[in-house]
Amino acid sequence: MKAVGDPSSVDLNEALSSLQADREAIVWPQRRQIVARIAGPLSEGQAAEPFRSLLLLLADDPKWEVRKDVADALATIPDNELATLVDKFLLDSHAYVRRAAKQTIERRRKVAREAQKRKRGVELVLALYQELEDLYGKDAADKARRLAEQLYDTLIGATVHEMRSVLTALKEDNARIIERQEAGPVDPAFLRRKSMKMADRLAFMERLLQDMRNYAQPVSDERVAVPVADLLTEARSIVTENFRGRNINPRKVALEVSVPADLTAKVSRVHVVTAIVNVLKNAYDFLPADGEGPHGEIRVQASRRAKQMQLVVRDTGQGIPTANLDEVRQCLPGRTSRRHTGTGFGLCNARRFVEAHGGSLRIDSDENQGTTVTLVLPIA
Repeated sequence: MKAVGDPSSVDLNEALSSLQADREAIVWPQRRQIVARIAGPLSEGQAAEPFRSLLLLLADDPKWEVRKDVADALATIPDNELATLVDKFLLDSHAYVRRAAKQTIERRRKVAREAQKRKRGVELVLALYQELEDLYGKDAADKARRLAEQLYDTLIGATVHEMRSVLTALKEDNARIIERQEAGPVDPAFLRRKSMKMADRLAFMERLLQDMRNYAQPVSDERVAVPVADLLTEARSIVTENFRGRNINPRKVALEVSVPADLTAKVSRVHVVTAIVNVLKNAYDFLPADGEGPHGEIRVQASRRAKQMQLVVRDTGQGIPTANLDEVRQCLPGRTSRRHTGTGFGLCNARRFVEAHGGSLRIDSDENQGTTVTLVLPIA
């Protein structure tokens, strides 16, 4: 066997010829790297040679590690003929390869389900436009389409702007690191500072994408009677873990919770917990903070109002200026005053989830006095 140097500089046609003559002509760790190199183009639909032949060849590699990498890669490759290799891996002699094949099948099913959902979503929108046209005429349907496109531009524009600013900062940090490397040995302290900054920005991007996904997902119609105290306990735990992950210590915040033990709401648990989490995180984030973290007071009070449950979250934070309060109440996602910490989707998702239950979310605030968010939900 021979090493081929940097796999990214290897001529893949030569690699294919070598492996066709001798399956172990290239050392197995580098065969794994070749799998990684060809998986990307294949996933993007580039099934030209030698990518396809190399994958078929490496699917019968003597080393189980290489076969497992091929099985993993098949999860994202759209070529159905290549996907049939998964069935072969289900009978592989090594348990790790068989397990990878099973996971690949599930991932491909999930991708197929999501693609079908997107297709149904587009078909539904087109059907609704046709219904509008049939009922009110083409002019009304065209106006509705323009309004929808304008709203889309408003929602997406702010989010894209935020994502672009994060990517610009990441590119600048990366450029500074490369400059230092080209100039000579890099100071470990400098590298650590830049790496931590980049990690924070990537974490923000991850939160933003997850919040966007939550905003776009339909709210489940399933409702289960749950004690409100349990919902709050779960939400507090998630918020605490979130701050711990961001290296923020919330211990200087006095959190007071008052919930009747017998108060129960009939809800989709995951969505209502997420709504409470988002409201609580906002309350913490807008409290004054120093080097030790946020400090101030947050009071959470739940009560019964006829056939509804009212959950009130009050904080002693900076509040919202009167000039900005109407815009905040509109809950247009992607707009945030907390650069690179808030995604602008928190309260929007909270309101959407609550309204899907037939409830409501109200925001009241006074600048420098704090903010009160009231969630109203049906009780069981």
